[in-house]
Amino acid sequence: MVNDEPSNPGELREDIPLRPSESTGFAHKFGGVKLIIISFALLSLAVTIALATQIHYGDYEVVPHGSVATDSQECSSIGTNVLKSGGNAVDAAIAAAFCLSVVNPHSAGLDATGTMMMYDYRKSRRTPITPSPIVVDFTADSKSNIPQLVKGLAFIHNRFGNIDWEELVLPAAELARTGFSVPNTLVMALQNVGNVNLFGPIQPGHILKLPSLASFLYAIANSSVTSFIPEASVSGISTSEAANYTFNETTIYMPSKPAAIKLMKFLNYSKAQNEATFRGADAFRTATNIKMIFPSSSSGSSSTVAVIDKDELYVSLIIGLNSPLGSQIFASGGFILDNLPQGKPDHLNNYMPIIITPEQTCDQRVVLSCGEVTGAAQVIENLLRGKATSEQLASVLESPRLQALNGSVIAYEKSHTPVFNDNILQTLRLLGTVLVAPEPYPTCNGIQQLGDDLISHSDSRGGGIASRF
Repeated sequence: MVNDEPSNPGELREDIPLRPSESTGFAHKFGGVKLIIISFALLSLAVTIALATQIHYGDYEVVPHGSVATDSQECSSIGTNVLKSGGNAVDAAIAAAFCLSVVNPHSAGLDATGTMMMYDYRKSRRTPITPSPIVVDFTADSKSNIPQLVKGLAFIHNRFGNIDWEELVLPAAELARTGFSVPNTLVMALQNVGNVNLFGPIQPGHILKLPSLASFLYAIANSSVTSFIPEASVSGISTSEAANYTFNETTIYMPSKPAAIKLMKFLNYSKAQNEATFRGADAFRTATNIKMIFPSSSSGSSSTVAVIDKDELYVSLIIGLNSPLGSQIFASGGFILDNLPQGKPDHLNNYMPIIITPEQTCDQRVVLSCGEVTGAAQVIENLLRGKATSEQLASVLESPRLQALNGSVIAYEKSHTPVFNDNILQTLRLLGTVLVAPEPYPTCNGIQQLGDDLISHSDSRGGGIASRF
């Protein structure tokens, strides 16, 4: 059950509405009836302004110092706690990722691979030549006994982190020791692979403790970060500059991957096509382009993190396994081993950290963290269509999305709300077979910056809630 108040002082969640504050500024000048009348008038005005603001801008539209959006409320809060402790966006993303390795073992264990993109937006405005965001990929390394997520995050922290390594790992260790509420996505994943008792008999909302994983995480926290990256050139980890693309008077930064080129092809095709007039036209056009550009999309199973800190450092991180629950075999450290294929896993190509910046400084900037490329394409297309508001960001991230399965088969998300209606589904079937997409669905979490305001939203497909402070 969601509490009505923030779990930490100063923390704001996207499920907590703005509340008006009281004022006594004129009390020393007026008294009696005049004081009551003036106070009532001021209170009424304040309430009216607050309600109008909430209706127009959405939940708690204040000026936060930072925001974290993940697939878990606990992990979002851990991320913002790191920001409040003096950590930067990279630190917050690392702490959130360790947390996700605990609460989402089906998609983000310590053996996960991942992609991170980092962009110092404030610094970019001060230089004559705009620097590109930095991309870090970390994948399987058969030569190392260190879990891949640990080595990847240690590498990132050693290069870009700000506060002690221990502070970023301990919250996850504590969560594994004391227990966490089982997410619905974990139960669905266990049912889908036919191994419902992998963690014992559990149901959504039950408290699950992972003592072996907790002990292993405590050991990681108490080790020097450099002990996980002893090599001068770390095998399985690469850094590069992001590619940039222009679309609708914005610059879209993405990793330089084949999937990014396909995504831009999708956006440009959609923009060039004439708007049809029949019902379900948008969905039909989207499905047509997906079948043509993304004949199949192997997304694996992922968890996503988006962060903006007070210094406008933008971070998008996606971590995941080759398939839900990987090999379903536990390592001695209490985490599930992945079932990676030989060579670079295909699902890593489809992880889409995205940063969107405008031509005009005062316009919206967006950090998106999407676990699957076709979903990312649909989110960007819809996001750049309309006016930037908090309602629009949430609406876009929650809109129904299509997926591409093997053999150019279109699939829709039957269990997500809102869903495509029967008329739209009937239109989509003109293109061929339309299947129900397998659960859990890939997520896309996002943070939008409008001037000094931060608007964040966690995709309900992952069951998370964004946090700001």
